[in-house]
Amino acid sequence: MAFLVLHSTTSKGRGRIRSVLTPGSVVTTLKNTVDHIVTEYGVAALRGASIDERARRLIAIAHPDHRDELRFNARKAGILR
Repeated sequence: MAFLVLHSTTSKGRGRIRSVLTPGSVVTTLKNTVDHIVTEYGVAALRGASIDERARRLIAIAHPDHRDELRFNARKAGILR
């Protein structure tokens, strides 16, 4: 199993779990490569989950200050029902 372990925020307080990548960001890991993502708020098991469920699980382990914005953006993008 592949785990990605990270702090939920950067040293400047910006959320590491994002609804959209920053322009110019480089993606080095495919979405189906990582089985679990771990932050200080828990573990998101992603293997086999739908896009909707993956988003919900990631939002649940994001920093609490960023969860409402993540939910809003995911709904706006049609990811969350």
